[in-house]
Amino acid sequence: MKNFMTLSKAECLEVSEQLQENAKGKYKDALLLADNGSYGSAIFNMILSMEEQMKAIIIFFDGNGFRFRQKVKGIKKLFTDHQLRYLLGFFLSVIDLVAPDLERKLDEFRTNPEKFLSVNPKDPAFQEMMRLWVVDKIKALAAKAEWFSSIKNIREEGIYVDVKGSFSSPMDKSKEEFEQVKKQVDGLRKIIDSLIVGELLPEDPLWGSIQGIKKQFIEEGWYEKLSKEVKKISTDDQYLPFKKITGGLIFMAEELSSEIPFNEERELNEG
Repeated sequence: MKNFMTLSKAECLEVSEQLQENAKGKYKDALLLADNGSYGSAIFNMILSMEEQMKAIIIFFDGNGFRFRQKVKGIKKLFTDHQLRYLLGFFLSVIDLVAPDLERKLDEFRTNPEKFLSVNPKDPAFQEMMRLWVVDKIKALAAKAEWFSSIKNIREEGIYVDVKGSFSSPMDKSKEEFEQVKKQVDGLRKIIDSLIVGELLPEDPLWGSIQGIKKQFIEEGWYEKLSKEVKKISTDDQYLPFKKITGGLIFMAEELSSEIPFNEERELNEG
């Protein structure tokens, strides 16, 4: 029987396009619902849009010669289980966090390459700036992990009336809550839309890079490593992976934040 796991490469490209179109449709529905003040249903559709894009990206890559469905044990759950989609969304959101800064640095390099290349990586002021940048990004990533850990509840609260200690109704959802979800989804949409470009051909700029990455996945055992991670997160506690991620990131941020700044450390050593 035909399903996501049995699609051919050609069918993957077709289905990934359909998934993208459905994601765009759900996104537009969410905006219309929000305009009419139905923020609970808007939140639900916004999250559905994101979930469809998570399926689309895996199908798209397999359509371009990757072998996630054949090589990553447990990947089938991505098409039936929300948890794997949310984890994939979280890891893709890392790109959303650092991409703007990378783009700015590339612009600086194009504008003034001499100034860009003159930066001394051993300069204490530069090292301190980089430390603060890393701390800031780690904290932002921990906040994203915290948000993704609650996304299943956010999704269900958008459509169901429930009582879990307190009364919850989709009708009580606010514009602010919708905008928070939209902000997260918008960042992921930008990344996914830039990756899903149809069938990659030898004349495409990304062709060489993609071929190299495919080779690395095989030679460096990335499929096997992903299989182990998927197995780890296949747990009854749907929040456990995010709890571990959030805890680890917060610990890293606290450790880096408590370090003596490089310039102060130099002064102490010189004294």
